[in-house]
Amino acid sequence: MNGSASSALDEERYAAYSMVLEWDPQGRIYVVDVPELPGCHTHGSTRVEAVQQGHDAIASWIEAARAWERPVPPPRVWEDNDEASTEAHAGSYASRV
Repeated sequence: MNGSASSALDEERYAAYSMVLEWDPQGRIYVVDVPELPGCHTHGSTRVEAVQQGHDAIASWIEAARAWERPVPPPRVWEDNDEASTEAHAGSYASRV
């Protein structure tokens, strides 16, 4: 597989991870958490920037895990009635982006 085809597949896979965006009024930023990838956090000044940063953080997290030969958790399938995710992120905006 050539580099661009591999890159396109990776980008598609990265997009399958969920992001939780929360507004931080003190820092005046959107904070991003990727629940499936422990320690994968970032932020942005706008929602659009935060999502872009989130995609970059996911890509970096996965690349580092591969380099360290560590397992990469698969994207989680979120159910609309997932009570655990609703309670854990009350007041947050969660979306698969």
